Amino acid sequence: MFLQAVRIFNTVVMKIMFMFGTIFSKLSHVLIHPKSDFWRFWRLLTVLQTACLFLSLLVQRVMQPQKGRLPYLASIRRHGTREHVCTGILVDKWVVLTAAHCVYPQSPYSAGPRPVVHIGATSVDGRDDEVQVTMVSSTHIHERWTPALGQRSPFNVALLRLSQSSDRHVPQILTDHVGLRIGLMLYVAGWGVDPGGPKLGQSIFGTLKVEHHQFLDGTHCNRSTLWAGEIQGGLVCGLAQEGQASCIADSGSPMMLLDMPGYDVDCGSPQLDFLVGINIDGAPCGTSAKPDIFLDLRDLAPWIQQHIDVDGHHKHEL
Repeated sequence: MFLQAVRIFNTVVMKIMFMFGTIFSKLSHVLIHPKSDFWRFWRLLTVLQTACLFLSLLVQRVMQPQKGRLPYLASIRRHGTREHVCTGILVDKWVVLTAAHCVYPQSPYSAGPRPVVHIGATSVDGRDDEVQVTMVSSTHIHERWTPALGQRSPFNVALLRLSQSSDRHVPQILTDHVGLRIGLMLYVAGWGVDPGGPKLGQSIFGTLKVEHHQFLDGTHCNRSTLWAGEIQGGLVCGLAQEGQASCIADSGSPMMLLDMPGYDVDCGSPQLDFLVGINIDGAPCGTSAKPDIFLDLRDLAPWIQQHIDVDGHHKHEL
């Protein structure tokens, strides 16, 4: 309730400031006495603007979603140790979506082509209740991705076919449902142990968390003050709070437009969430002016849909 009130207050004040800012700009050529009521009200708005900035920082803090709110989130783990490697998203009762480099068989850093998947997990320590644990029967890596292309390839994506179906709700993949404007606040989920990064000797991953990211298209992400032309087509970015690289997102972490009636995320329906992108790379945790890099799933939606209902006999199965 507190966060909901903060969001509503923030929206109202910003609308008032926009309205009076427009009036002020039209009257800026007129000599207005500094003790006039207009100036007093403008000073009050300035104070409210500062308050809004402070409240925005509160709203944008990292949050732990209510249990069961993101049932489609999956932890992709190595066999044996069950060590968390990457995040996946259930996009069909038989299929989990993740980054290709997370399951590439020749990489010593990947989970391998047939990892163990924990669907609905909220922690990487294996103590979750009601989590579906299943193996992957086959992996389908995008035909146009190879390790030589690196993690920042727009084809760094893979589909994992499960050995048993899941009954969890799945999100929708965003296509033309809604336009994404620059600065739109989306949510990113991940397993980073702490918003400021892990402490010395602390594990890298912990409980599932979500945080706000400002959406940036490739053009804005390639500005000289950000990635300076390093971002390829088919990729978008998300800028976490305080303009720093996320300490929460990991490879495969989803960027989402969440259903949140009354501005309350926990009241939303998982099946009404939209999947916008998945994380494939970024700068080290806390690096200034380096947005996290995501695949734009609007471009990949046809490929995903094409392979989502097939019988599993893929040319690029691993």
